[in-house]
Amino acid sequence: MKSSLLIHGLWLVLAAGAFAVGRFSIQPAGSGSATTGAATVVTPPPAPTTARSAATAAADRAAALAEDPAAWAARFRDADGTISSSKMSEAVREALRETDPVKSMMNFAQLIKELSVDNADAAFKTVRETITGFESMRFLPMLTYQWGSLDGAKALTAMKEIGGRDGMFNSAATLAGFASSDPEAAKKWLSENGTPENRWILDRALVTGLARSDFNSASAYIMSLPEKDRGAYVEVLAEQKIKDGITSAADWALGLNDPSMKSSALQRVADQFTRQDPAQAAAWIKEHASADYAKDAVSSVARQYAEKDPKAAASWAETLPAGTAQNEAYGRVFREWGRSDPTAASETLNAMTAGPKKDESISSFSRSIARENPEDAITWTSAIGNEQQREKAQIEVVQRWRATNADAASQWAAGNLSPEAQQKASETPRWDFGGGGPPFGGPPR
Repeated sequence: MKSSLLIHGLWLVLAAGAFAVGRFSIQPAGSGSATTGAATVVTPPPAPTTARSAATAAADRAAALAEDPAAWAARFRDADGTISSSKMSEAVREALRETDPVKSMMNFAQLIKELSVDNADAAFKTVRETITGFESMRFLPMLTYQWGSLDGAKALTAMKEIGGRDGMFNSAATLAGFASSDPEAAKKWLSENGTPENRWILDRALVTGLARSDFNSASAYIMSLPEKDRGAYVEVLAEQKIKDGITSAADWALGLNDPSMKSSALQRVADQFTRQDPAQAAAWIKEHASADYAKDAVSSVARQYAEKDPKAAASWAETLPAGTAQNEAYGRVFREWGRSDPTAASETLNAMTAGPKKDESISSFSRSIARENPEDAITWTSAIGNEQQREKAQIEVVQRWRATNADAASQWAAGNLSPEAQQKASETPRWDFGGGGPPFGGPPR
């Protein structure tokens, strides 16, 4: 009530002041003010009509608090400002039950900030009891990473008790958090607990944690690994460098001395660069296309460029230096082009001069159309000049053909392939996602 009176009182003061000034002021000629003699009549401003009621204002404040994760979490805090295990379980359940996914994640993230060595276990168990599958993957890695940074040994013991794939993947996020806060203890834990089955993912997790806290330490750890394994983990460093910008990341990758690390890092940088600007990335990697370390990066650019503009990608591949990198670039281009526009791709293939790059292009093109048009695909393979490459392509086409018409595929193989090739053609084809590795990542090969 006092605030309302104050507002109206203020308007009265302003109105009175305006009236007093008006009585003793002469308006310029032509003004729109009404005059009576020498005095100018000034109309007072109207009383405000937009003042909100106290109830409405209170409701607005309540709504604002409801949108504030810190205010939401305050309801679960004890007098000392912390959240007990039982209250943490209650809070986690409420956050996960929230139907607005953005609000749910914001509230859950607030709870992660309030995680402690005392309530982390309760939060972890509650998440596992409440949600499953891919939904749990939105929340658990964030929780286990934070738990690992607070009490890595205890958290990793809890992950080990789970066992199986869940235990392994949750251990990875936990170890990354552990490495970010206590690198030496995390390394020691891994040396004592790593196995041939889990070592590859845990090494990668360790590098991830180290890279976030001490990039040079992460790089040194990779260099301590067997030479054949280094390339598989340097991608983590590349991802960290990319956050500083593509130019910085590219300079860093090109400056690496270890061949396998340089190749893998450059491929990861090229992959991200092509997502941003395929044409510019293609022009950049072309400068290094003749070097062995750039072969995989050229292939990665070709694949993604072809997804956006296969015709332009094919023209770019033609400008690359002759050799393995160019041949593989053509293969990537025609694999993607075969999926998006096989007619246009086949027209370009027909116009190409016979040779290694055409053989590679036909090989990839035939595999890409094998499931939907197996007869056309197998016909195309006959145009491959290199005998070994032709047989390899035919085996792969038959493998894919079997998924849609096993009898026809087997009949063709029996009449055209050697017994050894027929045996290979009867096997299930390996996964191929265009990136050269197993699905969802995998150990060094």
